[in-house]
Amino acid sequence: MNVHAKKSVFVFILIFFCSVFAASGSNEEIARFVRRFETDWLTAILNKDLRWPERLGTAHSEVRLTLGSIEQREKLTSGLLDPTIPDDARKVRITGTISFLTSDPGRNRSFQFLDTFNRHDGKWEVIASSFSPTDAAAEVSGESKQQVEKEIRDLDAEAAKAVLDKNEVAIARLFAEDSVTNNPRNSLTQGSSGVIEAARAGLINYYSFERIIESVQVLGNTVVIMGNEKVVMKDPGGRPGEIVKRRYTNVWMKTDKNWQIVARHASIIADK
Repeated sequence: MNVHAKKSVFVFILIFFCSVFAASGSNEEIARFVRRFETDWLTAILNKDLRWPERLGTAHSEVRLTLGSIEQREKLTSGLLDPTIPDDARKVRITGTISFLTSDPGRNRSFQFLDTFNRHDGKWEVIASSFSPTDAAAEVSGESKQQVEKEIRDLDAEAAKAVLDKNEVAIARLFAEDSVTNNPRNSLTQGSSGVIEAARAGLINYYSFERIIESVQVLGNTVVIMGNEKVVMKDPGGRPGEIVKRRYTNVWMKTDKNWQIVARHASIIADK
């Protein structure tokens, strides 16, 4: 997680391990309850609600809060926030996997959630959210992971070609509307619309785009890809220009629009 001087996005990854036999209600009901609890907890801390432990305990009476967990959450959250960053230039994103694990792997279930917070009228509020069950088999089956990896490798190459060709339809399909790109120009590109605008403005203007994948991590319905890229810029005459090498990370998530890039980082590296 990086805090930038002008814009900032915070990503919290939370993994919960709960026991099915000790809980009442369906897995999905419990998962939604845990997701609401985490969202309410983070919202209260962000808004500096001094009575949040009491309010949260009343609203979620089934959860027991310990002093240690309260102090740790306050410390970690407050340490990430930079009050010097303007409200319209920062967001908070909480995303993670809620996993129900039992002694029988075949009965394990997982749910993925993502909530995005924005600052409005002096308060933090949730502006976008998603919640969906993951394919439990994909988390335990090596064969399924290989299938997902192949699909994402193909999509990652397709995304590079979409950017190279300035294919706005493909960019809108492959980049989530609320995605964030930490771009090589030392700023943030917001959403698929931001990528399209950068292409229209000539900030993205490539003669060729080569992408080499070095690592693929399949984590349920989230996949993290890392590697290197080499782009050849297009000069004013449309001919090959400057060669730029960079390291990159793409985070893909399966949403209601299938696999999309939800976060990306690309940084220029010097020739050795």
